[in-house]
Amino acid sequence: MKRTTLVFLALTLLGLWGCSEQSAGSRVRIDAPIIVSPDSYRELQTLFDSINYTLGNLDRGVPRLVLTQLPEDMEHLNVISEKKKIFFLSLLPMVLIANEEIAQQRSRLLAIFEQHRQGEALSEADRQWLQKLT
Repeated sequence: MKRTTLVFLALTLLGLWGCSEQSAGSRVRIDAPIIVSPDSYRELQTLFDSINYTLGNLDRGVPRLVLTQLPEDMEHLNVISEKKKIFFLSLLPMVLIANEEIAQQRSRLLAIFEQHRQGEALSEADRQWLQKLT
C-alpha cells in the first residue's frame, strides 16, 4: 500500500511541477487541478459520485483531480472489481495531466528547435527553460 501511495505522490508532484513550467506565450491554458486527500475509499467514491465521474461516462470528460494518497482503507475493500475501478478513476486524471504537460513541453521544444534550425538566437527564457528540462 505504501508503494502505491509513493507512486501517487510522485505522479502528483510531476503534474504539479509541469503545471508551473508554462511559457508566457503558451496558448493552452491548463486549469489547476483539485487536490484531494481522501480519508476513506467511501469518501473517494462519494466524491466521484457527486461529480458523476464513472468509467461509463469518461467521454463526458475527466475531472482534474490529483490525489495526495490512496485511502488507507482500500485494502479492506474486498470486491476486487470495485477496488480496481476506484484505482483507475483515481489514476486517470493524473495520467492525463502528465500527458498534457508532456505535449506542452514537446510543442515548446519543437518551436525552439525550429527557431534554432532557422539560425535565430534563443532567448534567455528559452535557454533557462531548456536547462530546467534537462
